[in-house]
Amino acid sequence: MTIFIGKTPGIYTIREVLKNGMANMKTKHWIGVIVLLVIALIIYLASRPERTFENYEFNNRNAVFNLHKKAYLDTIVQVGLDRLSISNVVVVIRNQDQAQSLGGDYETDAYIKTNGDQYAIFVKKGISRATAISTIAHELIHLQQYEMNWLKTLGGTTVIWKGDTIYDITEIDYPDREWEIDAFKHGPNLAAEIKEILWPKD
Repeated sequence: MTIFIGKTPGIYTIREVLKNGMANMKTKHWIGVIVLLVIALIIYLASRPERTFENYEFNNRNAVFNLHKKAYLDTIVQVGLDRLSISNVVVVIRNQDQAQSLGGDYETDAYIKTNGDQYAIFVKKGISRATAISTIAHELIHLQQYEMNWLKTLGGTTVIWKGDTIYDITEIDYPDREWEIDAFKHGPNLAAEIKEILWPKD
């Protein structure tokens, strides 16, 4: 038996009210199921162990010391130096204890310091392998710039880039610094080469 509540537009029969309520419950049920599946996927991806690197035979033309908590960072550096054909340098990898501001909204995942043919690369704690490859590749382009005498640091905020002295690098936005433009241009190619060696496609 159908009971009419009225014929006014927007007024429904009891059957229609119950039908709409059931449809809303089904919709809420499916939304809940989808949310649970997304949460389960995120947990699975977050708990999955990182893919390890392939074995790589170093050419032993450089000395790389890893003082960072991530034991694989020296492998990335060695492969990168080999790919750049850089020899006879000493690289020490250290923990970056606090983020370094680069001006504006930019902070570092890593940075490099030099003293002649000795370099220190400071890398943020908790960095993943994939991010470490990209980040270290960028810093190795800076190392190459130093080795080619394109980039020289004179202390404080003064650098020389390809013969031009910049007395205060803080006056130039981080992404507009010529040596950073060069590193952002060539770093991804080096990172791709490192990944191809350490994570070859099956």
